[in-house]
Amino acid sequence: MAFCTLLCSLYCCITHSPDPEYIPAAGPDAFMTEEIYGLLKWDNKALFNNCWDFDSLRNKERASSIIFYDPATSICGWRWSCPKEAVEKLKGYPCLIVGDKVYMPAGYDPSTDPRFPLHLPDMKSLIAHGEINVTGSGDYDFAYDLAFLEGYFSRPETVRSEIMVWLKASQVCSAEKKGEYTINGYTYDFFVNTTWNPTVPYLAFVLKGKTLPQHIPLHEFIRIGIKEGYVDPNAWLAAIELGPEIWWGDGEAWVRDFRISLNGD
Repeated sequence: MAFCTLLCSLYCCITHSPDPEYIPAAGPDAFMTEEIYGLLKWDNKALFNNCWDFDSLRNKERASSIIFYDPATSICGWRWSCPKEAVEKLKGYPCLIVGDKVYMPAGYDPSTDPRFPLHLPDMKSLIAHGEINVTGSGDYDFAYDLAFLEGYFSRPETVRSEIMVWLKASQVCSAEKKGEYTINGYTYDFFVNTTWNPTVPYLAFVLKGKTLPQHIPLHEFIRIGIKEGYVDPNAWLAAIELGPEIWWGDGEAWVRDFRISLNGD
């Protein structure tokens, strides 16, 4: 696999050769960082250690989030530990990014793939490929996140709807259940929340069962969002994100040979 220059931003500290017993999926050639907002970039992908609330935790010395990428095995992944606090809230979403992520700190270049933002009328198929393994405890979910824009520019003020595809979770989705869909042989509960932000409806598809799909037709979820009236068929998809949403607890996840195919490419 062609390996592009790995980016180390001003906010990112990269170390080499993590202890394989500490992160079993990371081999001796892996790059890693545990810096909050650390960013690893390669090819048309990026890993972003998006744990915005870790520094404000009362027991922050017990919190950690590590992201890593091993070019020798094409494995990238996460390991996290976050203590439970009196007020439970989402504390981070360290994510794998393909595209132009909307919510990034000032000074970061989130763009990783020239195919994004993607105009939905130009999408015939959009498939995420990769072997995924997730283990965890506490409250978390491991999910794809898709943000849809009004216009081409990827900015918070242009977001008009959001879809998440939960592949694994230790908690129950707090949105209203509307039904279920079977996609590519896997069944998902379908949830909608239009109250957290009246201008940005949130859709969640929560996988039923324990077997994680290796090929996920994201275009099918998008078409359901359009059919249900929550996604504008003329919108732009900013990026594809994948990772753990962390409330509290410990976990580890990795993805092997991750890639996005658009219209059969």
